[in-house]
Amino acid sequence: MIDQAFGLLRLQYLLAWRTWTRGRTLAAAAAFAFGIVGTGVVSVVCAGLFLLGANGLKGESSYLQLLLFNAMIAAYAVVWVWSFLIEIQRQDVFDQRKLLHFPVPPGLVFGMNFVSSLLTPTLLAAVPCGIALVAGMTFAYGPHVAMAAAHALAFFFMLGAWQYHLRGWLSILFENKRKRRALMTVVAIATILLAQTPALLTLNGGKDVKAWMDPILKDPALEPALLDLDRFVPLGWLALGARAVIERDGFTAAWTFAGMTGLGVLGVLWGYRSTLRFYLGAGNARAGAAAKRRRAGRPLTARLLPPLAEDTAALAYAQLLAYGRHPQVRMQLFMPPILGLVLVMVSRSGDADGLRAFGTLGVVPTAVLFMPFANFSMLLFNLFGIDPRGFRGLMLLPVPRTRTLLAKNLALAPFVCGTGFGMLAVSGLLLDIGWRTAALLALLIPQLYIAYCIAGNFLSVAYPYHLSRDTMRSQGDRLVLFFVGLASVFFTFVLCLPAGLILLVNLAGMPGWPESLPEPAFVMALALLGVTAGTYALTLVHTGDWLTTREQRILGKLMKDKN
Repeated sequence: MIDQAFGLLRLQYLLAWRTWTRGRTLAAAAAFAFGIVGTGVVSVVCAGLFLLGANGLKGESSYLQLLLFNAMIAAYAVVWVWSFLIEIQRQDVFDQRKLLHFPVPPGLVFGMNFVSSLLTPTLLAAVPCGIALVAGMTFAYGPHVAMAAAHALAFFFMLGAWQYHLRGWLSILFENKRKRRALMTVVAIATILLAQTPALLTLNGGKDVKAWMDPILKDPALEPALLDLDRFVPLGWLALGARAVIERDGFTAAWTFAGMTGLGVLGVLWGYRSTLRFYLGAGNARAGAAAKRRRAGRPLTARLLPPLAEDTAALAYAQLLAYGRHPQVRMQLFMPPILGLVLVMVSRSGDADGLRAFGTLGVVPTAVLFMPFANFSMLLFNLFGIDPRGFRGLMLLPVPRTRTLLAKNLALAPFVCGTGFGMLAVSGLLLDIGWRTAALLALLIPQLYIAYCIAGNFLSVAYPYHLSRDTMRSQGDRLVLFFVGLASVFFTFVLCLPAGLILLVNLAGMPGWPESLPEPAFVMALALLGVTAGTYALTLVHTGDWLTTREQRILGKLMKDKN
C-alpha cells in the first residue's frame, strides 16, 4: 500500500510539474511572487501573535482572555467560510471514479485526497499563526500551555474534515446540472451576504463602534453566558480548551480535545462512507426507487391560462419553468429580501430619518421602478440567448411566432413585475413614500414592462447572441456585442424617460392643472399605459412575422456563438 501511495504521489507531481512548466511560465512566476508576499505577511502576523501571547494576555482577566479567543475564532471562521465558497468547485487530486478500475484501496485514495484538501492557503497560514500564539502563551504562563497546540491542531482537523465532507456531498449533487445551478446561486447569494455582514453589524443605532463594544468588554457578568455558548457550539471548544490549559483544568482540556478530535474522525468516516456509496451506485439505486414511488401528477404545461389559446398557455408555462431554473433569474429574485434586510437594519439605526427623506424626495420610488428592469434587461433584450437548443425546439412547433413571443413575454412577467411589486411593498412598509406614490408605481411597473417587451422583442430578433447559462457572459464577436450593449443603453433611456417624467410631475406637480380633474400624474400614467399596450399589440404581429423570416439566421448565430 505504501508503494502504491508513493506511486500516486509521484504521478501527481509529474502532472503538476508539466502543467506549470509548459506554456505557463508567467502564471508560475506570478504564483511564486504571491507565495513570497503571503509568506512575508504570515511571518509578520505570527510575530504579532507571539507578542500578544507573551505580553498582551498576561495579567488580563479570564473573561477578557476568553473573549479574545472567541473573537479570533470568529474571525478565522469568516475567513474559512470565504475559502470554502471559493474552493467549492475544486476537484480532488486523485479521481476516485477512475481509480476504482485499478487495484488501489479506495480508502487510500480517499485518505490522500483528504490530506491534500487540508493544504489550502487558509490552513497553511492559520497553523503557523496558531502555533505562534501558543508559543507566546507558553513563554508567559509556563511549559504546560504548550498543550494548547494540540487543541489548535484538533480544531483545524475538525474543520478540515467537515469541510471535505461537505465539499464531497456538494460534488455529488453537482452531478445533476439542475441542482448544480441552484447550488451555485445559493453560493453567490451567501457570498454577497457574507460580504455585507460587516456593514450590517456596524448599523448599531447610530452609536460608535467603541461605545457599542465597551459594555461587552467591561461586564464580566456575561462570562457565564459566554461559557455556556462555548460548551454548546463546537467552534468554541478551542477557546474553552485554551483557557483550561492556562488554568490547569485537566478535565475541560481533555474533553474539549477529545470532542474536536472525535468530530473530525466522524466527519472523515462519514465522508468516506457517503463517497464510497456514491461511486458504487448505492445513491443511484435509492434515487431510482424513490422515483418509482413518486406519483405522476398533471404537468403544468397541460393547464389552461384564460384567455390564451392552449398552445400559447403551454408555451408560457414551459418558458416560466425554464426561467425559474435559470441561475441569473434566481439570483435577481433574492435581491428584494436582501434589500429588505438592509432597510430593516438601517431603519433601526440613526440613519432612518435620512432614508425616509429619500423616500419623500423620490429617490426610493425611482429605484423601485427602474432597478428590476435594469437587473433583468439582459434577459428582456435577448429572449433566445439563454437556451439555443430550446429555440431549435420552438422552430419545430407549428405555432405562430407571434404566440411564441407572447409566451416569452408572459413567462418573464412574474419575475420582473414580481420583483418590482416586492420592492414596492418593502419600501411602503419601511419608508414614507405615501399611498399616492405607491399607487402610481403600481401603474408604471406594468407599463414599463410592456415597453421593455416591445423593445426586447425587436432586439431579440435583430441582434441575438448566446449567453453562457452558468456565467451569464456573452459569447461571440466582442465588437458587435459592444454596439449591442450601447443600443441596449439607448433603448433603456428612451423607455424609462416617460415614466421618469411622470414621477417628476408627481413630485413637483403641474401648474395650471384643473382641480376638478384627477391628479395629473395618474392621468398621464393611465394614458401612457393604454398607449403602450396598444403599441405592443400592433408591433407583436409584425415582430412575429419578422421572427419567422429570420429564425434560421438566429439559430445559426446562437449555435455559432455557443460553439
